[in-house]
Amino acid sequence: MELKLELGYEQIWELVKQLPPVQQVQLKNDIEQISKKNTLNDWQKLLLNGPVMSDESFEEVKKTRKQLNKRWKMN
Repeated sequence: MELKLELGYEQIWELVKQLPPVQQVQLKNDIEQISKKNTLNDWQKLLLNGPVMSDESFEEVKKTRKQLNKRWKMN
């Protein structure tokens, strides 16, 4: 059996204000944990969906780095 309850923000806020202070703090901590998890997921999505260097570009970077290292050692 499933029960769905639709509450608006104001109704939820009134219920939260009725909680004892200890439970209010716990609720605050739980909400912060949810927020941190969502932020981490967004960060992971950005990293996974961001631009990717092609193999050709990577080889060019390695070649350039090698040339710069040679020149740096000569001076």
